[in-house]
Amino acid sequence: MEDPLKGHFGLGRTLEGFGRTIRLHRRKNVKVFKSYSRLMGLGFLGSLCALTACSGSSAQLALIIFESFRAGENNIFSMRSNGSNFQQLTSGSGDNHSAVLDDDSAKIAFVSERDGNPEIYVMNVDGSGQTRLTNNSDSDREPAWNPDGSKIAFLSDRAPGSPGTYSIYVMDADGSNQTLVLDGNFGSGIASVAWSPNGNKLVATLGFTGWFRVATINPDGTDLTYLTPDGENNGSARWLGNSRIVFTSVRDGNFEIYVMNNDGSNQQRLTNDPSTDSSPCATPNDNRIVFSSSRTGTSQVFIMNADGSNPVNLSNNAFGDGTPRTAGR
Repeated sequence: MEDPLKGHFGLGRTLEGFGRTIRLHRRKNVKVFKSYSRLMGLGFLGSLCALTACSGSSAQLALIIFESFRAGENNIFSMRSNGSNFQQLTSGSGDNHSAVLDDDSAKIAFVSERDGNPEIYVMNVDGSGQTRLTNNSDSDREPAWNPDGSKIAFLSDRAPGSPGTYSIYVMDADGSNQTLVLDGNFGSGIASVAWSPNGNKLVATLGFTGWFRVATINPDGTDLTYLTPDGENNGSARWLGNSRIVFTSVRDGNFEIYVMNNDGSNQQRLTNDPSTDSSPCATPNDNRIVFSSSRTGTSQVFIMNADGSNPVNLSNNAFGDGTPRTAGR
């Protein structure tokens, strides 16, 4: 199969980071996207957010948000990390996806295509109060909360002179003051963005012809620093505390999870499986990593220790789950 990261962001929507690589041009490549996702064994193209480990006392049972086609449309659901308290949060026509919790687990930012194109919305954790924050004819995607919940970074292809190329924007949590931070018209655009826990940096996946690179940037768009080299496909980067970054790479022939320092040094492989391991992110206490893996035949959500040991399947269902997200990241 052709490498899904080659060329432009155009295969639909499967693995986040290269990651929503696929979501980025879904409106132009729906048929390709659906066929490719089935070939990759994702079942449905999920977006899951696990806030802590599943084990432990009831006080440790975290809220999980995820997306599923089980209701006939792609919608957002929630449950506790022991599988209890299952609840559907969105409904109706048009895909709802890319859901992320703020650090207080009080609000969810997500993308909805209910009005004909992807826009950023927010809602309460019970699904009430769904409010649209962006409103334009372009595509707005991949929301990411800052640590205090006052701002949301997101991707948009609205930048002048860059149709179809995604750039980083930041807005206030009520949708006001939408500001361009980094224009993606330097290559193939930007595929993901995430805020550091201390709010001092963003980490992003930047696309070029033939590869993706991980980079950090200040929230005002200054000090762009590349962490991974040209010629490799690296992406889906998230923070593991303020000093390390967990990311996905295909440098060894297939999708695996890696970790590195926030200056790009000491890059280490955490998973080693012939299936697809992707979309990693850290739990709030930083001692575990949740990620997607197709090692059971369909994409499922796993959790492992920060050194890659003791991977545990959290999903264990026939639908397929994936693309984990933790609070605010």
